[in-house]
Amino acid sequence: MTGSEKIVAQILDEARQAGDQVLAEAENEAARILKEAEGQAAAKREETLAGAAVQAEEIGRAALSAAQLIKRNRLLEERRRLLQEALEKTGAYLRDMPEDAYFAALEKLIGCVALQGKGLLLLNARDKARLPGDFISRLNGGLPEGRSVEMSADTADIDGGFILQYDDIEMNCGFSAMIEAQREALEDLINRQLGAILHSLAVGGRIAGERPNAANGKLVLIGFASGVAAAGHHGRHDRAGRNDR
Repeated sequence: MTGSEKIVAQILDEARQAGDQVLAEAENEAARILKEAEGQAAAKREETLAGAAVQAEEIGRAALSAAQLIKRNRLLEERRRLLQEALEKTGAYLRDMPEDAYFAALEKLIGCVALQGKGLLLLNARDKARLPGDFISRLNGGLPEGRSVEMSADTADIDGGFILQYDDIEMNCGFSAMIEAQREALEDLINRQLGAILHSLAVGGRIAGERPNAANGKLVLIGFASGVAAAGHHGRHDRAGRNDR
């Protein structure tokens, strides 16, 4: 081999060595980049999964909250429905009492609210037509001295109960007016019973539209009737304190 051939061979060998080094460095860099990319991809995947888990948990909480709100609203609607139904049944219960019990109750209520002087008593047309003949005399016989009542020639547009007038004072003791006037107190009374009923409905897994049984309904009506009678009793003290002359 001549001197020039040796020089060319040496150059080619150095070129191959340089090429091999560049190739090795490129392969190492590619492996590093690939490994880094895989790590980033894994981190991104874990981040996505974690985000999905958090999102799923948030969706679950929102769904539970919505379900609880729906349940609470249904219970409130049922409470209002039962309360209104009981109030209406209370009026019917009082109006439809047997005549002797009905007028005995009116006599007691009038005795509770009667003021000093002579009051004018108004009943609705139905009650006036069936009023016992001795009602007024019996009523006046039980009133304190200085208090009396006479029957008006007119009738009152009320569903039951009575209106008692003294000059410029009028006491509307119609059943609907008394129930409405004592609505808050009566709501407290029935809510204690309805709370137990609705709790049993919810715990038992029954639908909110299911009605309570007859025994519970009877207790509610009895409680309301007692509340109306008590309202008349308390009304006497309130009015007497303001209007006795």
